[in-house]
Amino acid sequence: MELKKIFNITIQFFYYIKLLEVIRIFNLPNIITKHLYFNGIINIRVDSKHSFKIIHYGYQTENELYWQGLTGKYEKETLKLWIQLSKKSNLIFDIGANTGVFALTAKAVNIHSKVFAFEPIERVYKKLQYNNIINKYDITCVNQAVSSSTGTLSIYDSPDEQSYTVSLDKNRFEERKKSPIEIQTITLKKFVEENKLNKIDLFKIDVEYHEYEVLTGLGKEYINFYKPNFIIEIVENQTAEKLRRFFDINQYLFFDINEDNGIKQMKSLTKSSCYNVLICNKEFAKANQILHV
Repeated sequence: MELKKIFNITIQFFYYIKLLEVIRIFNLPNIITKHLYFNGIINIRVDSKHSFKIIHYGYQTENELYWQGLTGKYEKETLKLWIQLSKKSNLIFDIGANTGVFALTAKAVNIHSKVFAFEPIERVYKKLQYNNIINKYDITCVNQAVSSSTGTLSIYDSPDEQSYTVSLDKNRFEERKKSPIEIQTITLKKFVEENKLNKIDLFKIDVEYHEYEVLTGLGKEYINFYKPNFIIEIVENQTAEKLRRFFDINQYLFFDINEDNGIKQMKSLTKSSCYNVLICNKEFAKANQILHV
């Protein structure tokens, strides 16, 4: 009797997913689709040639990706740039990877690239790992935070099963009743040297006000040597001012990424009008027409 019940539930879920696939064709407005949550493996199309799978746990980000597409709403202009940059990059770092949307996108469009994804929260890291497995990718998933020193730190986490904003700064998000948990940290310099990496092409850094510590752990010398491109979440001018010291204005261009209006070059590094900033090697920007994105 129990097996029959499980079988019936499985069949019902299968037909429910098929029904949702049909509904998705009609491009229903967000006011409707935001209420159509479900759990299961979903396919996210990057472009006409590339796609990846991801587990939908019934949360907002995956729901938006399913109904509105990879570049439909969720950081759409950032992801358009990320796709372009990833196609031209051989060694890619996703720091603050969460469940892996950026890392999976990079691997989908450039299957021969080497991708490293860092996620310090254990329960989220396991979801990142599983998303890597179901795509049969070889992304290196690292259950550590990137910081200015190697060791342990307290990170402030929420009690929610899915968390999009954790911080190493205890003064952030206090109103959300975040609790400290001890995590392992590593510097980028140590990671690069341990793994004998002789080239880094692209970084995505989303670490909730810990960006300065991430770059401190890499060092200006490595940035000048590798000249990688960066997409970094910068939402405060104080953070932007601290990060300027790492980037030679003779080697880098700075772009604000506005999720509604595209990218716009900035004279100097300042906070984003939305979330993210592109810091792009001048030679790469010219060769790949970044100014004309």
